[in-house]
Amino acid sequence: FFPLVAPQLTIGDVFGTRAAVRYIFIPKLGEAMPEGKTWGFGIQHSISQWISAIPLDVAAFYTYGVTTVDWSEGGGRLFDCSGYSYGLLASKQFSVLTVYGALAAESSSMAVKYQSTDPIAPGTITFDLEGASKFRVTAGLSLSLGFFKLFADANFGKVTHFSGGIGFGN
Repeated sequence: FFPLVAPQLTIGDVFGTRAAVRYIFIPKLGEAMPEGKTWGFGIQHSISQWISAIPLDVAAFYTYGVTTVDWSEGGGRLFDCSGYSYGLLASKQFSVLTVYGALAAESSSMAVKYQSTDPIAPGTITFDLEGASKFRVTAGLSLSLGFFKLFADANFGKVTHFSGGIGFGN
């Protein structure tokens, strides 16, 4: 369980295309929390605008994200994570409720390097991990309450996870 607030700027609906960027800097908080950052971007283009017979809003998308954490002792990189996803989204709006889903191909990796400064157990531990999930199905709901939006979704693949949040704006 790792709660995280991710501010995101979205510029959108230019010829059915919108782009989003996010960036979070986590400053070093004493010895307990090393410095880190998370950034990413995404682009989405409406397919249903070109095919009027589709009763859903359908779009193609691509997203990419990176998270890095620098070790507070010794100045090295503790871990480097990156991943991307691309696929199709579909949604249908019913007044204030939107039902949505997605099919996505994805890839992720993480490199870890830890340098122990403990005199009893000195040394370096390094390893690389590849994400287990290569394909994902998403199902979710969004409730629009004027300026506020609430959402919750479930993602099913090799790894299942649930997410939810609050949005502001249109």
